[in-house]
Amino acid sequence: MELTRKQLQLMDCIKKQMAETGVFPTLRELADCMGIRSLSTVHEHIRKLREKGVALMPVAEVLNPPASPVSIPLFGWVVAGIPSDVCEFQENIEVPTGLVPNPARTYALRITGDSMIDEHICEGDVVIVEKRDTARDGDIVIALVNGRETTVKRFRKEGELAVLAPANHSMTPIRVPLVDVEIQGVVIGVVRKY
Repeated sequence: MELTRKQLQLMDCIKKQMAETGVFPTLRELADCMGIRSLSTVHEHIRKLREKGVALMPVAEVLNPPASPVSIPLFGWVVAGIPSDVCEFQENIEVPTGLVPNPARTYALRITGDSMIDEHICEGDVVIVEKRDTARDGDIVIALVNGRETTVKRFRKEGELAVLAPANHSMTPIRVPLVDVEIQGVVIGVVRKY
C-alpha cells in the first residue's frame, strides 16, 4: 500500500497530537498541523486512508479503551447565549478518560441557553474545558467579558477586537475590545445525558 506525502504528513500529525494530549486531534488541529485551511481536505485524506485500510488509532485503544473514568470539578452553569454571571457551585463529575488529556487542567461547566446549538452544544449539556488563557481563531472558548459576564462562544480576532460568535444563525456575534475579554478555557468535549 502506497501513501501520498500528504497522507504520511497527516499520520505524523495524528501521532504527534496523540503523544502530546492523548486525545485524537480535531479536524481543525490537523489542518493547522498540516498547514492547510480546508477542513474538508483533511476529512478527505482521512477517508482515503481508511479506504486503504490504515488504522488511524492503535487498535488496542479502540478495542480496549481505559475502563475507569476520571473525576473533574463541575463548577456550575455557563450561558450559551447573552453573557451573564456563572452560577457557581461545585461538585465532581466523572467523564471518560479519553475526554481529559490533563485532569489537573480540566473542569466542566453545565450549559444553559441555545447560542451554540449548531455546534451540538445544547441546554443541559456539560462541556469539558481545558484551562487556558489564550485561544486560537476558531476555538470554542469560555470567555469572561468586561470582567463580570461569562459566555461560551467561538473565538476569533479581528484587529483589536475579539469576536465571540454564536453557533446559532438567529443570534449575532459579540464584538468587544480584546483587552475586555479574558479567556478562561477552551472547550475540548461535550457530555450529554438522554
